[in-house]
Amino acid sequence: MKIVVHIERLVLEGILASGSEARMLQRSLEAELTRLISWTGRDHPWRQSAAVPSLRGGEAVLSPGLSAAVKGKRIAGAVHRGLERAR
Repeated sequence: MKIVVHIERLVLEGILASGSEARMLQRSLEAELTRLISWTGRDHPWRQSAAVPSLRGGEAVLSPGLSAAVKGKRIAGAVHRGLERAR
């Protein structure tokens, strides 16, 4: 099974990241979202094609001092929770 997720724009209010931190946050978010979707996608309604024009994710608790990798994982969890509600 192949699942393709295209995120045209992801709005992160209150997050300032640039350069290497932004790239690390993106890589972490992509890896964690891939893991979460792979884990839940086996017996999931996502097996059918669908388009969701807009999606509101859950909240991600991002305390000051967290690494970009941890922020990416938490944001991916919030996006995944939004996808779960949209199904």
